[in-house]
Amino acid sequence: MRPPKLVVSRASFSVKLLPIISAAKVTGIISSSEESFDDAVENGIKRAPETLKNLKDASVQNQQVSVKDGEIGEYCVNLRITIVL
Repeated sequence: MRPPKLVVSRASFSVKLLPIISAAKVTGIISSSEESFDDAVENGIKRAPETLKNLKDASVQNQQVSVKDGEIGEYCVNLRITIVL
C-alpha cells in the first residue's frame, strides 16, 4: 500500500493524512478443462493477462461440469477477476 497523502489546510494550518485510494474493476471470465476444476482455474488465470492488465486477485464464483454419456466431459469455472485501474 502506498503511504498516505499529506494535505495541508491553509486556513488553520492543520495537517491531515488521507489514504491514497486505488480504483479497481471486477469482471468475470469462464474457463474450462477436461482434467479437473483446478486445471480450469489455472487455464483461466493463465489466459486472463492476455486481454486484462494489472490483475489483482481472482475467486471462483461457480463450478459446474458437463456430462457426456454418463461421465464428466468438461469441468467449468466462473471466475471473478479484480483489476487495479
